[in-house]
Amino acid sequence: MDWIHIPDNAARQWIDSSTIFQEFQATKLKAKRYVGGMYWKKQGGYEYLVKTYRDNRQQRVGARSTETERTYQEFNAVVSGLFDSQPAASQ
Repeated sequence: MDWIHIPDNAARQWIDSSTIFQEFQATKLKAKRYVGGMYWKKQGGYEYLVKTYRDNRQQRVGARSTETERTYQEFNAVVSGLFDSQPAASQ
């Protein structure tokens, strides 16, 4: 097999680019979990955690419990952390 020789800088650029792309793909998968929103909904005598999606779909996560409280808190902590770390818009 014939190999095409490329300069060292080009090889480093390729390695860096592929590493960054792999991290981007992994981050996109992790971020999917935090798309949309969550809120508590009262229905009858119960209160449920509801997950909302971009296309207006809603999914019940479960009745209020220590587990769903933790899910809600984790979701809000991550989402608010994402917005806190955004660079300020330049004026």
